[in-house]
Amino acid sequence: MPMPQCQFSLGLFLALVYIFLPLLLGWIHVSVKKLTRSEKIELFLIYYLAIGVGLQGLISGYLHLFHSEFVSSYFGWPDTPFISQVGMASLGYAVLGIGSIWMRGHWRTAAGIGFGIFLWLAAIGHLTTYGSGGAILWSDILVPLAIFILLGMRKTKPSP
Repeated sequence: MPMPQCQFSLGLFLALVYIFLPLLLGWIHVSVKKLTRSEKIELFLIYYLAIGVGLQGLISGYLHLFHSEFVSSYFGWPDTPFISQVGMASLGYAVLGIGSIWMRGHWRTAAGIGFGIFLWLAAIGHLTTYGSGGAILWSDILVPLAIFILLGMRKTKPSP
């Protein structure tokens, strides 16, 4: 099934979802529930991991595996089997991100650091190899930055 010809707008929409939806949901959540500073940090971290890693991994995995021609044309790449391998990796990160809703401590740290490095390296690859990452490049940079900041703001060592 071919993807619609809305490449830039889809990329922009997804980038905005991955960057801003965790912030919006986090702010709503903390405005209705009294939480300590460390609980607020952990809450925002969970939203970024569930949406910025989990949802992004699911959508990226789906697109790379089942619509590789769409992904390759979006970035100006040839359609190669490598694109499906990126999809498989993305689905693995999706499991880590979504699992962060229930799993605590080092699981969340590993999910955030692993996917953050993956996205930053992808951003470098998009820029150096192809000269562009499209609108999704912004989430490749800003989602890991938000996660790394939140991980650094934790006051206590995460419990296993």
